[in-house]
Amino acid sequence: MDIILLDEHDDHIHATIPIYLASDFEYLTEGKVYNISNFKVERKKLHKVVSHDYVIHLTGDTSIQENMSSVQIRNHKFEIVQFEELTKRQDSFIQSSGKKKNNH
Repeated sequence: MDIILLDEHDDHIHATIPIYLASDFEYLTEGKVYNISNFKVERKKLHKVVSHDYVIHLTGDTSIQENMSSVQIRNHKFEIVQFEELTKRQDSFIQSSGKKKNNH
């Protein structure tokens, strides 16, 4: 399962939850603020969902607590990218997977 996390500095990062742990995180609710600890971080070069250079992997040791403070975080964030950037992302996918998309 893939999610995008936003913080109070208007930064965002791609996070993953292994399918076998998905039910452990069902309580996560869009629009709520959480403190997250005990997760893995990996540099992401290919298949980037957002422009951040890293991805967070939630694990069985990950702890998530709802933050009841008055921190304000936007619910949505958009990235505007040049068409050439999208082409690079597609080319990276083709190179890493060895598959070429049929354009018909």
